[in-house]
Amino acid sequence: MDAGGGEVARVASYAQIVADREGRAITGQLVEARAPVAGSDTPAGVAALDDALATALTDVVRWTLRRI
Repeated sequence: MDAGGGEVARVASYAQIVADREGRAITGQLVEARAPVAGSDTPAGVAALDDALATALTDVVRWTLRRI
């Protein structure tokens, strides 16, 4: 989690589209998402990470659908 203006959960992942037969990467995309942490306890941090991950995964799906 990052500090600076309040706690923020950050998720980053690199997604690739791979050619089925050759196994080579056709294209890739770095996806990052952030979500504010609503409190100072562990459940608040986990909830923020969950929100950030949901956003990142939605972005991966949208990116993938634009590419295929």
